[in-house]
Amino acid sequence: MIILRNTKLINCDFIEEINTFQTTISEKQNDFVMNLHLSFPKKGKLYKLGKHNPDNNGMNTLFSQKFCDGIILWFVDNIVSVYIIELKKTATSHLEKIPVQFHTSILRALSDIAIIGSPLNYKKEPNRNFKIQYNFIIGTVEEALLPSKIEGTLKYKDLPGSPSKDSPILENYYKNIALYNCRAIGNQILFGFEKFVFAKVNEIDNCKIYEYKQAVPWIVETRSAFS
Repeated sequence: MIILRNTKLINCDFIEEINTFQTTISEKQNDFVMNLHLSFPKKGKLYKLGKHNPDNNGMNTLFSQKFCDGIILWFVDNIVSVYIIELKKTATSHLEKIPVQFHTSILRALSDIAIIGSPLNYKKEPNRNFKIQYNFIIGTVEEALLPSKIEGTLKYKDLPGSPSKDSPILENYYKNIALYNCRAIGNQILFGFEKFVFAKVNEIDNCKIYEYKQAVPWIVETRSAFS
C-alpha cells in the first residue's frame, strides 16, 4: 500500500484532496462553458492537480505550459490510476495540440506521484511499491466528420482548424487514438482515449453551458475504465 505522507509538501494551488469523491473539470471561454462532472467510488485517496497562477511560474515551466484541463490521481492500495482530461468545444480543431498536452500532463502527474508516494528515507533503493495505470479523456461538443458517401456525393463537415478530410490524424481520432512524436525519447507515443460528447443544458447572457456526467468505476489493468 502506498503511504501518502507528503501531500503537505505540495502547495495547495497544485493539489487538492477530493474527500467527497466527486469533482468537476471545466473549460471556460467568453461564449461557452464546459463542465465535466465525475464521481468515484469511495475508496482510497483522490486528488485533483491544479495550476499555478500565473501559469508561467513554478512546475508549469518544467517541460511545457500546455497542461490538460484536468489531472486526477486516484490512489487505491498499491495502484495509482491517473486521469488526464482535455476539454475542447471542437476537439477536431486541436488534434495536433492534444497529444502534446497529454504528454506534458503525464510528466506533471508523475512528478506529483513521486512526491506523494516517496518514503523520504533517501535510501539508494528506489520506491517501486506501486503500479500506475493511465486513462485519457477528450471532451467535446462538436467535431469534424469523416467523409462519407451520401446519395453518391462526398459529404464533409468543415470546421475551423480541423485537419484535412484525408488526414490520418482525423482518422485516428475516430479510432480513439492520438499519436505524439516525442523528440526527447526519439519515439512515437500512442495515447488511447475515451471521448465524451457534451450536451447543451443552458444559455446565460449568450454564454452556452455544456455538461457531461460520468461515474468512474474502479477497474485494474484494463485498456478502458469506461463502458
